Amino acid sequence: MKKHFGVVVALLSILATMSLASTVNAANWDVSVGDGYEWDVTEATEGYKNLTFYNGTYPTGNVIGVKVVTGDVIKFTIEELNTSDTSGEACRGTLEIGNATIANTDQASIAGALALGAFAFFQPGLISSIDWNTVKANADIVGWNYTESGDSITFEYESESALLNQTTSITYDMNSGLLSEGKSNVTSSFTGPTIVTSISLKLVEEEGTDWMLIGAAAAVIVIVLGVLFVLLKRR
Repeated sequence: MKKHFGVVVALLSILATMSLASTVNAANWDVSVGDGYEWDVTEATEGYKNLTFYNGTYPTGNVIGVKVVTGDVIKFTIEELNTSDTSGEACRGTLEIGNATIANTDQASIAGALALGAFAFFQPGLISSIDWNTVKANADIVGWNYTESGDSITFEYESESALLNQTTSITYDMNSGLLSEGKSNVTSSFTGPTIVTSISLKLVEEEGTDWMLIGAAAAVIVIVLGVLFVLLKRR
């Protein structure tokens, strides 16, 4: 009886270990070419109804106007991923935003249009490089602060001047580089009357189903039930 009980315990331990491994591995996923991700626009003020994006490859492309409103969904599909590049140009693809589809754009362009970065040194956009030492060094150059919490890193920036005020907070998953949440508020007086533009984004998370793990777990459960059935019959 003790021998059979030990077998049952061992099988249950395997099942528990598999479940734990699934939980750990789920947090360590990465992005790849062909993946598509979506962000809910939880807030977009009037200023985001008049964005400009460059569509195509310079200088053969064209500038188009983009209108983004609260409730929109922004989607980015990865078509090129250079893992050796840590700049905002490393991840390129197609951006579906507001009333437009922008082909062959990169994270630097997206960061610039949505105020999710600053200048040429720090433009992580929707999908950042996961070389966080370099990313943090770039943030330091332009005076951004950052804090880490678990698998997340948040970059924050605040500036005030006579013509431009900006307050931005962007949080990324450190395993994938995906922007999990972002908020930016910019007050500009460069071209006349003061314009206040605010935007908030939140990653739409999709939970995949690991059918291989489910099948293996089901097999273990069947074995455990079989052993228990045999033990009960012998009693």
